[in-house]
Amino acid sequence: MFPDDINAGCFELFDIWCERRAAGPLRHLLRAWPLSNSLTDDWGDLHEALRALRANCRTEISDAEMTTVDDLISAVAVIVFQR
Repeated sequence: MFPDDINAGCFELFDIWCERRAAGPLRHLLRAWPLSNSLTDDWGDLHEALRALRANCRTEISDAEMTTVDDLISAVAVIVFQR
């Protein structure tokens, strides 16, 4: 997954959660996204935000959304830890 794909995935979740007014997941996502400068620290912040979202918002998001979150966590981890 490329950075543009990660950004698109975050935007998709953002759009779904705004429509549904899912404040919990949005609070976690918006803590680190959109990225301000795409440096490693920003990617690390996004990685941590997505992991916190997964841990704290399981009851507020669907299985499909959880799968997207898991995929994003894996993709961001590649950028953060293997650069």
